[in-house]
Amino acid sequence: MDESNDDVNANPTETPVEEETIDGKKKARCVRCKDIFTISVSGSTTHLQRHLKKYMHRIRHNMQQQRINFPAANSSIDTIATCSALTYGRFDMMKMKAGVAHWILMHEHPLSIVEEEGFNMMQKRGMIEWEKGVKKISLTIDLWRSTNQKIGYMVLTGHFVDANKRLQKRVLNFVHIPLPYCGVEIVDTIYNCLKEWGIENKVYTLSVDNASNNDSAIRILKDTFSRSTKLSCGGKLFHVRCCSHTLNLMVQDGLSEVKHIIEEIHESVSYVNQSEARLRTFSEIVHQLQLPVRTLILDCKIELNI
Repeated sequence: MDESNDDVNANPTETPVEEETIDGKKKARCVRCKDIFTISVSGSTTHLQRHLKKYMHRIRHNMQQQRINFPAANSSIDTIATCSALTYGRFDMMKMKAGVAHWILMHEHPLSIVEEEGFNMMQKRGMIEWEKGVKKISLTIDLWRSTNQKIGYMVLTGHFVDANKRLQKRVLNFVHIPLPYCGVEIVDTIYNCLKEWGIENKVYTLSVDNASNNDSAIRILKDTFSRSTKLSCGGKLFHVRCCSHTLNLMVQDGLSEVKHIIEEIHESVSYVNQSEARLRTFSEIVHQLQLPVRTLILDCKIELNI
């Protein structure tokens, strides 16, 4: 019989341990994971039982159910040769992305096919399990407009703790929002996205930038959610102001004293990056002066991770 099956079916009250003497003190070593525990003077084994329960839970989580993969009767020899007899049933996002990319290239589908309602409906059916396991979800809203096209966009990101107590993050929606947008339009867009996922009653917090239209949207959403569900702490934690945006405002206020110097640096970097000839000349000067070679990058005013 497989040892892993013995671990899963083990009785928590019969913790298999070996007694050892380490540094003159008696210790208990788990025969399964080799962890070392102290031996209680009173003879209590509660901590050993607790360890075995956690160990069995971890084994159950790591066990992957296998299924037999039979090729079709009319499959070619090459297909049968490359078909694995056993495949794992655990979902892999990276393999899913690679499969979708391969499917698009093979049949010459447009890239926009992944935005079609039917395709997204099919994908969401496979995500029902994590939706059921998530009791509360925190949202992040990011609004911006393109520089050239003057088009508004919104990204809705969900943050939640899964069944294994791990923090997860998923981009739920990437949608167009007409300009100029106000608080009501933002609310309608957000609520429609939540309705699509069926998580409108699971919202815990909502993080947004410090803007007047966002403040009005938060007030409307807070009132809406308060009628249909009970917000945690009476809704006091519902509105979370974006830390990066707030920090950026503080930094910009402090940099106002050297604003003219920063603007000149921006103009210089932009001037050099506009031409390959200028970049070559700049690189030659750097080598002549024996300075460290670095790429000229224009900073992003609202992102501090560069």
